[in-house]
Amino acid sequence: MSTDTPFSRALGIEVPLICGAMYPCSNPELVAAVSEAGGIGIVQPLSLTYVHGHEYRAGLRYIRSLTDKPIGVNLIIERSSKKYLQHVQEWLDISLEEQVPFLVTALGNPDWVVRRAQPAGVTVYHDVTNRRFAHKALDGGVDGFICVNNRAGGHAGKLSQQQLLDEIGPLGKPMVCAGGIGTPAQFIEAIDSGYAAAQLGTRFIATSECKAHADYKHAIVDAHAQDIVLSEKITGVPVSIAVEAETRIVAENELPGHLPGRQECRGY
Repeated sequence: MSTDTPFSRALGIEVPLICGAMYPCSNPELVAAVSEAGGIGIVQPLSLTYVHGHEYRAGLRYIRSLTDKPIGVNLIIERSSKKYLQHVQEWLDISLEEQVPFLVTALGNPDWVVRRAQPAGVTVYHDVTNRRFAHKALDGGVDGFICVNNRAGGHAGKLSQQQLLDEIGPLGKPMVCAGGIGTPAQFIEAIDSGYAAAQLGTRFIATSECKAHADYKHAIVDAHAQDIVLSEKITGVPVSIAVEAETRIVAENELPGHLPGRQECRGY
């Protein structure tokens, strides 16, 4: 496996590996540690400010005090809340002023972010779960895609790692495999299959640099694929949840259409 990919070259990093943005688990120390180790850590603005108590610009500068390696910022750009969108625009302004080189957008049309970011030499990737969303992001001018598959922690897609590669690969932009990667072998497999990078989240929660509660970390380490349910009951779109045995039995007995190795629980 070569770590020299279009993604690593564009950002000047040693390893084409992303620590994905996580609410509330993306504490500054974790973001910095991943970048310092040769990958790239992604800031989740609400985690940085609301959860971990940093004013946004000061938080970015604190991360910079821990590493001089590239970092990224995640911007959720859906427009249902004018107040939240105003915060996103402010975070974008500050990120550009602080020379953040990489942005990951999600849940909206990224064209306005691209118009602001690319003249400054900033790389923009967009979260996608199928070819239709990838095409929209491509029309918006993004540099590549975070391909969220059906093994992802947090919000997940419905297609497999290979299905996304087959669907979106022909669009000709670098692709990041997001979901189902927790071992070196799985990382190597993703890169060798044609992905330009891999994004991990859950795996980084179970590290000393993450400030998540120890019980949560132990639960992650002890969990198996069959302990994960895909549910639409929380946000209306599939999200991965670790459940106890009783909940898993309900899912197995009452809900059809399970994904391999995990269960699927749909909202009402």
